[in-house]
Amino acid sequence: MEYIEILKRSDLFRNVDGDVIKDILENTGSRVKSYDKESVVIKKDSGFKEIGIVLSGRICIKGVGCYESGDVFGVKLAASHTVNPFEIYAAEESEVLFISYSRLIKCAGGNFPGFYRIVENITGLISRENLNLNERIAVLSQNGLRKKLLEFFRIQRVIHGDDVLSLNMSRLEIADYLCVDRCSLSRELTKLKKEGLIEIDKQKITLKHKPI
Repeated sequence: MEYIEILKRSDLFRNVDGDVIKDILENTGSRVKSYDKESVVIKKDSGFKEIGIVLSGRICIKGVGCYESGDVFGVKLAASHTVNPFEIYAAEESEVLFISYSRLIKCAGGNFPGFYRIVENITGLISRENLNLNERIAVLSQNGLRKKLLEFFRIQRVIHGDDVLSLNMSRLEIADYLCVDRCSLSRELTKLKKEGLIEIDKQKITLKHKPI
């Protein structure tokens, strides 16, 4: 399993021994699937009972965010047994490891050493997804695109602890996140740049305005 080192870096298997990870994968019926660019990973309004870990490429949840190598997605949906409200797609050629959530939890009765760490990691992942949802609510609750953008930048500044943001989102993905069209987003970014509030270099944005 050449991808064990990637899994060890993931938030799901943080501080879990590689041999334990191998045992868990063998006992949970894990599977690896490849996707072409722009292909659908999970359809909107479909059931989602697995945890996904990106092995390579880039997976995006429309209007939510994107995930790269080692990132984990779908934990909250799999744990809540709810229908997936978003389309999940491959932004580029990608490979994803899927693990059955229910079978992973059942491993708790198998005396896997360090399993408590996985349960702890799952709790952390769900908490982080809730935090991300609250952040998006805070952004979308602002009146007007400018205020939405400034609040988005403010939150990113806090998360990164830096005025220079290297975003892993394209303009189209940011537009989807803000629920606006790409042209409107580009116009507003241009205005902010002309006013000296930001500098733009591809996907790197330097914030010049003071925190709100």
